[in-house]
Amino acid sequence: MAQRDDIESLLGSDVIWSCTQCHQCMERCPRKVTPYDIIIYLQNLAVKRGLPYPRELDMLMEAVKRRGAIQQPQDVLDDEFESYTRDSLGLPGVHGPKDPEAFRRALRMVLEEDEP
Repeated sequence: MAQRDDIESLLGSDVIWSCTQCHQCMERCPRKVTPYDIIIYLQNLAVKRGLPYPRELDMLMEAVKRRGAIQQPQDVLDDEFESYTRDSLGLPGVHGPKDPEAFRRALRMVLEEDEP
């Protein structure tokens, strides 16, 4: 649809919301060609125009407002079901905002700036 310049159809479809933002399209492409930036742009444009979007995004945003993240880090399993923590993998710890209230104020300010 993007190649045919049919942007309005894209904005009204679920296609732009099926991207999980995992960046695998970029990681797998030897030329680093990715639709990621276009998809994010189209998602933002759809929201600014007041078009329908998945209501689950509201739940994700509420989690970010409350905790500073969508979810807490989880242990991962390898293909033999051995469990690894961030610590066992030598990764730094993950902490929420140092000042949760200041984070919420800054987030509200950013969200208000993005409104149409």
